[in-house]
Amino acid sequence: MTTNLGLNFSYNYLGYSGLQEKILEYRTTGKGYGHYWWSPDSFLSLNPAVKLFVPDYDTKCGSKYKEEPLESGIDCGQSVTNLIKLMDSSVAEIEPDLYHLWNSFKFTTEEQLHLMSMESRGGAVNETTDTAACSWLKKTYEDRTVEWDTWLKYVLLFNLESLLCEG
Repeated sequence: MTTNLGLNFSYNYLGYSGLQEKILEYRTTGKGYGHYWWSPDSFLSLNPAVKLFVPDYDTKCGSKYKEEPLESGIDCGQSVTNLIKLMDSSVAEIEPDLYHLWNSFKFTTEEQLHLMSMESRGGAVNETTDTAACSWLKKTYEDRTVEWDTWLKYVLLFNLESLLCEG
């Protein structure tokens, strides 16, 4: 794609941990680089990246794809693959509260990145996944930035504060 778009890049495949190490090295030395990553991911919380915009994917562009990179005529981004929540239809009858939670919960990319940043791999000091999740529940409930309590069907029957994590 970069050749077809006339971009001056060279490539290395380093694997997951090798790429992380190289990004950290280049960031500390100030050497220019680009990398392919997915989002949301806690690594991007610590190592912010600027998205490189290329032409959007369409079927005409996709039809130029060949597995051999030097022969491929593709000159656009990849097609989007959205995640889909699936649940067996019998759950609605058997466990209606679980069904309500499953259908109600949602996260934006920004909300996921915020949650990830509260955990040690996202830059927080000494925060485990459990403590980060508890902190996120408390903070977002207090400031109403994510109204996750609407995901719970019977939340008004309980004192919500007593359900939140201790500490």
